[in-house]
Amino acid sequence: MPGLEVIPVESLASLSAFLRGEQAIACVRAGDDLPVDVLMVGGEDFLRIVKESPITAEALGKIGRESDAFPALLGMWDSRLWKVRAAVLRGLFHLVDRGEVSRLEILEAQVPRFILTSTDFAPQFEIKAAYRQLMESVSRKKEKRIAQ
Repeated sequence: MPGLEVIPVESLASLSAFLRGEQAIACVRAGDDLPVDVLMVGGEDFLRIVKESPITAEALGKIGRESDAFPALLGMWDSRLWKVRAAVLRGLFHLVDRGEVSRLEILEAQVPRFILTSTDFAPQFEIKAAYRQLMESVSRKKEKRIAQ
């Protein structure tokens, strides 16, 4: 299957180092008496999954860093799927909340480009709530920096 690859992994540390460039995503399966199985998706398949999967986009913010996840998430401001855009905003929130974003001014300048419209007619629009949560978190981080 194109884009799928079997790799030998000696430890979780080596797997983490391999995936750190955020050019691949992996599913790890292990048991007490079984070897570790890793299914890795890389290249174009990885990019397609990230661009179409809200869970994956948000996960980048939970595990990524400013050097890799931050530019990747900012680059998805115009995703055709509003749920992905909302997840990207939540991912950016996680980066800020974890203290991974030192350049808050870049975030403040780029986030208003995000398309905040959706086809969801719920009373509270998920994407606008994610935007508001992110910007409030940025404000709190900036206030803490000024106070120090």
